[in-house]
Amino acid sequence: MRLPLRSWKDTLSSLGLKWGRKPQRRKRRSAQLSVEPLEARQLLAAYTWSGATGGSWGDITKWSGGAVPGINDTATISGLNAGASITLDGGRQIGGLTIASNNSQTNVIAQGTGSGGLRVGTGGITTSGNQ
Repeated sequence: MRLPLRSWKDTLSSLGLKWGRKPQRRKRRSAQLSVEPLEARQLLAAYTWSGATGGSWGDITKWSGGAVPGINDTATISGLNAGASITLDGGRQIGGLTIASNNSQTNVIAQGTGSGGLRVGTGGITTSGNQ
């Protein structure tokens, strides 16, 4: 004997069960991702002078990396021919300076026609070789 649908519902509900569709799963809230900007970073670079005959400080072809050292950079001057010098072309400021020479080198950096000079920051000036 078949019970009518209503009887099934009553029987299930008396047992504490529910009759009906399958319960739908709640949609999970997806986590909202975001990107936070970082503070500006300054990369400290080391530039090496590559002109044995000297030249102008501002000549980017004479520095490794194709750039002139700036306020946070370290400049290394080595391998200059005897009597060669690097001429400042205005005021320059660098983080540190290393001069390495095997020649009895004087006047490695000479003041050019521009005003200013060479200001070296907390990196200081280091010399090695026969200065």
